[in-house]
Amino acid sequence: ENVLVLDNPSHGVKIEFHAEGAVWGWMQNQTQKLKGKLSKREYDWTYSTHYRGDVEVDKTKLREKLRIARRIEAPEFGVAIASRTKIPTQLLEKRGHIHFYDHLELYSDTLQGKGRSEVSVKIRSMEDCFLVLLRCFICINDESVFLRDVRYYHEFDSK
Repeated sequence: ENVLVLDNPSHGVKIEFHAEGAVWGWMQNQTQKLKGKLSKREYDWTYSTHYRGDVEVDKTKLREKLRIARRIEAPEFGVAIASRTKIPTQLLEKRGHIHFYDHLELYSDTLQGKGRSEVSVKIRSMEDCFLVLLRCFICINDESVFLRDVRYYHEFDSK
């Protein structure tokens, strides 16, 4: 089973990536289109998904940690939001810095020989930070390429 779970029980935060969630994201997109009859043209045969992973937050534990640190809770905490914040690539470029790396393919399909569809997740953990990259990649032969990335980045001991 291809699953990646990032769990910090002391803070009450858990982020999980799994194939069922990614496929469920595709299915939800299809059912939204099903308000009437779904034509062959509208059917998403590429299995593209807006899946961002599943984030669970134990608000009680989190609020206690925030109270001790004299911090306030961000209203969007635990919800994936679009951000223009740049990831400090100089930390990611350090040599000999990676403690753990893995690449998991959540699902893939050859699209009946017409191209390739893949949803995968990569994790890299270093001394100072970790980075998770969830990627939906679709290539239709001689036609188009679609790429959607979702990134989770955290610096340890950051405020």
